[in-house]
Amino acid sequence: AVTAATMQNIKFYCGWFCPYAQGVWTYLEMLSIHGFEYIEINPYKRRDSKQKMSLEEKARLYPEFIKASPLGLIPAIDHDGHFVSTCTDCMKYIADVLDTKKRMLNQDPEKLWQFFHFCQQELVPYFYRALLAQEKNEQNLALQYFLDHLHIAQAQMLEANGFFLGDHFSIADLALAPWWQRLPILMHYRNLHDLNKDPAFARLHSWWAAVSSDPSFQKTMAPISNLIHNYREYANGSATSTVAKTFAPQKYL
Repeated sequence: AVTAATMQNIKFYCGWFCPYAQGVWTYLEMLSIHGFEYIEINPYKRRDSKQKMSLEEKARLYPEFIKASPLGLIPAIDHDGHFVSTCTDCMKYIADVLDTKKRMLNQDPEKLWQFFHFCQQELVPYFYRALLAQEKNEQNLALQYFLDHLHIAQAQMLEANGFFLGDHFSIADLALAPWWQRLPILMHYRNLHDLNKDPAFARLHSWWAAVSSDPSFQKTMAPISNLIHNYREYANGSATSTVAKTFAPQKYL
């Protein structure tokens, strides 16, 4: 059973730059689990690079982290010896085990999870494909697909204003918010126009105003200038990380 004591025994392995980890981090903050231990992991060969570190080197540097995440990927959770890794599995674990009042799933949970999976599996990949593509036509095609999926996401929101559910945060908001925060990366490297000024995304403007003013989400927001610098190797094609290989444009465009 989850008690106040066991809630204190949570180690959260995160990376300040990682949008997948940011959603999980926000969920923990939302639940006011003040005792969880935030542990920063740098899974790359150099600070602020996207050069993949070997699993052997990660195990040497971060042995406890590798117990929680055998593939060496963030985010990961060690909850009193119970290990969970990957964004989706961490989200589900928090929802099933830690969010005892179902504060993030208290209305239409099936629709919330559907939106979560839509963002993770269909929308987010085009963010990375646009950034990773080196040919101009591939960049433009990926950007168009990304915008198309944002329109779909906007149409799926259950209320006309505010959060996905209107007046309160839910797991659906966590599926999109970290990448909307990172839109300036695509603006900087791929000349994406400012979607926050595009009337075609008026519903998402209201949504972002609600999300970005939430204190729990604000705690997880890295300065955009730092993120732009951190993502430069995705943009110039030199990244060798798992994300770079997973979303390589030639596989999809």
